[in-house]
Amino acid sequence: MTVGIFSWAKLELQEGNYDFSWLDEIFDRVEKMNGHVILATRPAWLAQKYPEVLRMDNRGEINVSLVDDIIIV
Repeated sequence: MTVGIFSWAKLELQEGNYDFSWLDEIFDRVEKMNGHVILATRPAWLAQKYPEVLRMDNRGEINVSLVDDIIIV
């Protein structure tokens, strides 16, 4: 199940400080069904602090139109 698309800024307001409380019930329900949760996107501060996380095209140039990373938890 994909949840929280484009919500990473709400999940991690500051580096290393996570708040999944508003998703806990969804996580629990998916776990009971032996499912997986997919969180997609990343917080705006991440690319500013670590530009190497940005996707690049085949020429090594940053391409903001490419899909964000997907993280399975």
